Amino acid sequence: MAAEYEILIVEDRQYVLNERPSAADVLVQQKQKEILGNLRLDTVINNLDLCVDMYRLAYIGATAANAGAVKSKVIDLQSEFGKLCVLANETMLTLKDSCQQTLKLLDAAYAYLIQGSDGVALAKLTRCADQAKRMSEAAEKLSDQFLDLQSKSSDAKSEAALAHASEEEKRRHAREEMTKLNAELEGCQTTIGSLVKELEAANADQAKAEKELSEDKKRGFVLGIISLVSGVAAAGLQTYAQTRNPLSVLVAQNQTGTLDNAELKQITEKWEAAEKKREEFNQSLKALNRKLASAKETIALSEKEIAELKAQTEDKAAAAKDGAAKIGSDKLIADKEAIIKAEAKTVAQLEAEIKDLKADSVEMANTCNALSASARKMSEGADNMAKQAFSAADQSQSKLEKIIDIKRQVNQQRNDLQIKMGGLVGQLAATQIVERNTDVAVKALQVAMFAISQVIVALNDAAMFWRQIATACESLRQNSMDKQVIDMESLSKDERIAEYKSQMFMLSYLEHICSWAALYEISHQYTVSVEQSRTLNNQHISHSIDDPEQAAKIVSTLAKSINQKIMQQATQGLTALAA
Repeated sequence: MAAEYEILIVEDRQYVLNERPSAADVLVQQKQKEILGNLRLDTVINNLDLCVDMYRLAYIGATAANAGAVKSKVIDLQSEFGKLCVLANETMLTLKDSCQQTLKLLDAAYAYLIQGSDGVALAKLTRCADQAKRMSEAAEKLSDQFLDLQSKSSDAKSEAALAHASEEEKRRHAREEMTKLNAELEGCQTTIGSLVKELEAANADQAKAEKELSEDKKRGFVLGIISLVSGVAAAGLQTYAQTRNPLSVLVAQNQTGTLDNAELKQITEKWEAAEKKREEFNQSLKALNRKLASAKETIALSEKEIAELKAQTEDKAAAAKDGAAKIGSDKLIADKEAIIKAEAKTVAQLEAEIKDLKADSVEMANTCNALSASARKMSEGADNMAKQAFSAADQSQSKLEKIIDIKRQVNQQRNDLQIKMGGLVGQLAATQIVERNTDVAVKALQVAMFAISQVIVALNDAAMFWRQIATACESLRQNSMDKQVIDMESLSKDERIAEYKSQMFMLSYLEHICSWAALYEISHQYTVSVEQSRTLNNQHISHSIDDPEQAAKIVSTLAKSINQKIMQQATQGLTALAA
């Protein structure tokens, strides 16, 4: 016979104990809040994803910082978290199955209670208590495992903090080194600037000394040459001309004016004119000699060709008695003899012209010799003036050498400083690279530490969540309905059935059912989320980025993306609270 269930009214809502309350029922919702305490199920679920994202962010940060120890710890944490997700999923699935089974047992147990079959009902209720005990132990163990993972995450954070401090120290040292190098470079540049000014002044002194030396040398050289030219008399000017430095040029280069007199100028100009004319004669003579040689060569060639033609004609005539061939050869011979005759006239004419030019050249040479004799008169005093000029030149040379030595020393200092600057620039460039790398490492490790800090908070909530589940299960065990049934053993059957149908007992039984229903809903939502987190965590592990440069490029973008995700979840949570 089917049991007849009484209707229970709770705050204007009707309940029948053989009908499980829905997840949206007020009592079920209240029981969920009691189980979770200060936690929110959506927060706990989101924290699973948060751990996945933050572990990945910490790994990318450690990779970007090239922090091998931190990176190794994070990958171990990711692996352990994945295993813990599997265990949490299995535990929740077990809890979910236990809730379903317990709810069926509670339904069946109440049917036996209101029929007076307390023994059967008590056996079922005891099984419900046993289910609660097993689940409490499993949840407590899982809570401890989350705490253990939290402790290991704290160790990883400490490792990241040490790496961060080390990179921060490197960055500080690099920046100090850069400041020092820049100061040295600035000092070198200032010193080089001073040396450049010294060189400019030395260059001006050198130019002045070189000008004085040049003037003294020119004056001494011109006077010495005048003395030499005047001293050799007849051969003087002609011999000097062979040096390809005409006297008039030297006179023109004399800037003192002491040698620039009308007599010297006149002698020099006449000599130059005569020498120029003689040179023209010599050029013409060379040209005529070339023509004469060409004409003589043409005559010799024609004579040779005539001899060859005559020999060929005689051979052919003897062999073939060919009259026509002989006539052709005679014509060619006649042509060659005509060429010889014309060239002979040319030779005679050229020889006559050459003879005339040689006579003119001799006349010009005599003119140059006469001018040389006139120049001899100017030799008096020229030798002493040259010696004085060369003495002044020696003094100017000594002064110039001192200036050049000063320049050499200044240039050496500048070159040494420039070499030093080259080394400093190289050191600075290398230090800048170190500073950039450490700056990236410092920022990446800051991100890694932040990410691990978030994981630590999330794992603390996860441990608390499982502790709350364990507490709820333990409470269901301690406050199981079998104890109340045992307490009524002294009553008669009818009294017990009446008690079981009372509002007080039914409300207690309903709340017990709602507690298990609440656990069922929590486990149902949790299992879906934890499996997704496990899958995503495994994907991150299998597709990890191990290149520091690539990691450095995406760490900032990844951090922003995760932050946006967290903000979106927070907004959704606030919206749910306000609803």
